Amino acid sequence: MGLFSGIKSTYKKSEAAVVVQNLLEHQARVGLFDLDPAKAANKFIELVWESKPDIFDGKFGQRPHKIAVAASALANATQVFDSGDLNGNAVVMSLGNILSELEKNGRLYPLNSLDHQLLEGAVAVFSEIAQEFEDSPLSNEIDELLGSEVGLTWEAWLTKFKEEAGVINPQLKTDDKGSSLIDFMEHEPLQRAHRDGVDPKSLAADFAAQFDITTFGQ
Repeated sequence: MGLFSGIKSTYKKSEAAVVVQNLLEHQARVGLFDLDPAKAANKFIELVWESKPDIFDGKFGQRPHKIAVAASALANATQVFDSGDLNGNAVVMSLGNILSELEKNGRLYPLNSLDHQLLEGAVAVFSEIAQEFEDSPLSNEIDELLGSEVGLTWEAWLTKFKEEAGVINPQLKTDDKGSSLIDFMEHEPLQRAHRDGVDPKSLAADFAAQFDITTFGQ
């Protein structure tokens, strides 16, 4: 592998690890994951990368999207833990959150054929585990997972925030390209809300109800 290819692979690993870390941090906040989310995320990415280096290093001309890498890493990581392990359950829930996000907003991601192949594998793993959990205490959580807003990427979270704000307040309505006045605002408070697991629709409703374009930028 050449120098530049190696640098790009390192960058791609970091991108995917951030996605996994954010999901695991949410599980940690609600008491379902007691390992270090950052270290675990990096480990999970390394494990899946080592299992299919040619695919993830782009040997065949395409590199998978970070969300597909993250889903593959979490699916692979479900094999790391014993059945019933608290941390293993958190990994399963995180995988479900990614698949839920893709089911709802897959059109927002520039996924290629390689991504779809990896995601099909992740779905198969999740479906098998969900079947095993059908009669377990986790069954209700898994059944409700596809309706959850938990675990959204920042980009998807912001999209939901903008869409809801536009519904509440026409001044904030998005255009055909998905842009709105919100794109010109400081995003740090929103990013903090995303990291804290705040529901984007509820926050958008409160924000939009108080927004007045005549004071915008003052």
